[in-house]
Amino acid sequence: MQFAGAAKGQVLAYLFNRFFKKHVMATLWRRMSESNLFIYLVLFLAAVYLGFIAFSIHEGIFYAGDQGIKSLVVKQIAEGYGFKYLHLPQPAWVQDIWKAGFTPLRAPSFYDSPNGYLIVFPPAFQMISAWFYARWGTAGLYIIPMLSTVILLLWFVYLLKRCGVKPIMIALGIFLLVFCSPLALYGVMFWEHLPGVLLLFAGLAFIVRPPQRVWAAVVLGVISGLAVFLRPEALVMDFLYGLIVLALRFRDTSRDNRGVAFLAGLAAPILGFFVFNLAEYGSVLGVHGRQVFTDQNPDTRMSLHHGLENLWANNHISTSHFVFVLLLIPFLYNQA
Repeated sequence: MQFAGAAKGQVLAYLFNRFFKKHVMATLWRRMSESNLFIYLVLFLAAVYLGFIAFSIHEGIFYAGDQGIKSLVVKQIAEGYGFKYLHLPQPAWVQDIWKAGFTPLRAPSFYDSPNGYLIVFPPAFQMISAWFYARWGTAGLYIIPMLSTVILLLWFVYLLKRCGVKPIMIALGIFLLVFCSPLALYGVMFWEHLPGVLLLFAGLAFIVRPPQRVWAAVVLGVISGLAVFLRPEALVMDFLYGLIVLALRFRDTSRDNRGVAFLAGLAAPILGFFVFNLAEYGSVLGVHGRQVFTDQNPDTRMSLHHGLENLWANNHISTSHFVFVLLLIPFLYNQA
């Protein structure tokens, strides 16, 4: 009898562990995966991570030489010297040495002209940053990139929620952006990459989930088009957006005028960018166009070989620094 009772207890324990416990755990996991708990958790970890990187910033030290040059431009704009030509406060004898050929001011960052050294970088980011620098000093240089990072993450969550993506997958997407890509690193640099990505995200948002109102489509187009004022290569992404919107419209002839409204909004700031450059620099692409189309420098001149080389190098760097992201590929494939 004792043996039968023990056997019966073992059977009941097995059934409990096999069915009831499994059902409870599955139900609990389903409820957690359908709640926003994981989204809040990953956003909190992202905020901690961004804060940690932000407190690692040292005044006067930049990740790339471009950022140091742009900080000089910000300072001269804040002091009232303008954005077009580099202000040189050095003594005359130093400038004489530079004019003799012993100068650090060389192409492709600077181009000598009769009126001074032309700065190759588009001025919009430096002009806006100068306003913050004049009020908060060095800390003002990082307000735009960090604010852009926060807005991009929140917009990313909002877009995926509108598309009906499960909260657990949204949390995974945030994790990939923050911890498996250079996004967080760029977000605490004095660089216009993150603001440019934020503006271009508007075009992606329109394609993925078009708004209901025509005026909203125009606004998204304008926002995406403004990216060219920060990064001229955003012209390529905006061009691709335009092709996708046209393809979708021709495929579905029943679509309303939201696509046309988006394209009109997209074209307006791009045309403004061309007009501004033509008025200031005598070229629709500005000094940057000279850098990528006219110069013979193989490191900056645009070519198919150079583009493929950069594509390979960037992906190799990203993979080598964030190699554990490859482990998520089977999981993503399974979820798809």
